[in-house]
Amino acid sequence: MLKQVPTSVHQAYAAIFPLDHGASSDLDEAAYVPPAKTCLIAMLQRSGSNMLCGMLEQTGALGYPGEYLSPRGPMQLYRDRYKSRNFLEYMNSVVSSRCTPNGVFALKTTYGDFNPIELSGFAGKFFPNAKFIYLIRKNIVAQAISAQKAKTSGLWHKRADGSPMGSAKTATPQYDKASILNIIRGLVRDQQDWELFFVLHKINPLRINYEELCENPHRVLEDIISFLGVEPAVLPKSITVPTMQLADETNREWEEKFLGEFSF
Repeated sequence: MLKQVPTSVHQAYAAIFPLDHGASSDLDEAAYVPPAKTCLIAMLQRSGSNMLCGMLEQTGALGYPGEYLSPRGPMQLYRDRYKSRNFLEYMNSVVSSRCTPNGVFALKTTYGDFNPIELSGFAGKFFPNAKFIYLIRKNIVAQAISAQKAKTSGLWHKRADGSPMGSAKTATPQYDKASILNIIRGLVRDQQDWELFFVLHKINPLRINYEELCENPHRVLEDIISFLGVEPAVLPKSITVPTMQLADETNREWEEKFLGEFSF
């Protein structure tokens, strides 16, 4: 069990836990109890993580995947829900509350959000016996265009019935060559960071791409269940796809326009 974490972790989340006084604080005396098994989804933005996590949750045996390490809203939400005073309390509350009955905890994270834990050298203590699922997208230009379109329109996800997820107001999406190019650069860096992480830590993740997930979601789900070695409470074929793809003619037009602006 873990009773203290490095000061670097506290510093990384200082804005989330302003009352945290550091690793030596008496707030850290409650020992952290890690999950029996962790399903860690190493993802990139706009790679189908909402779709995948919605399906994993329906199995009743693969945790309740969420962005528990994201400081852009999710951490604040769960911090307030569990009244966590510091990062160690936060992780204890999240893990104890968000495991399925078989002891599986699942989270999805970008490399940037996972990085403070990795740099601390405590990732293995927080997530022992972790199995990694690496979720990417083959068509990185389409991925960047999806991000640009979502960012400028305010529409990030739709449920399977076509209704928008979230309450954000929507606007007309704006094409911007420079912005799309910057998103591509960021995606490439994220891929490199994850690949380096896997190499350095001798991790062989289950690799899934967005395209195959959309084409055959139930087969992908069966592969994940087999990879994790768990017995689902619900048969994979009976699980519904919870989201709708947002790509439309605008996406295709933008991709053609963007690629047409480069010549070799």
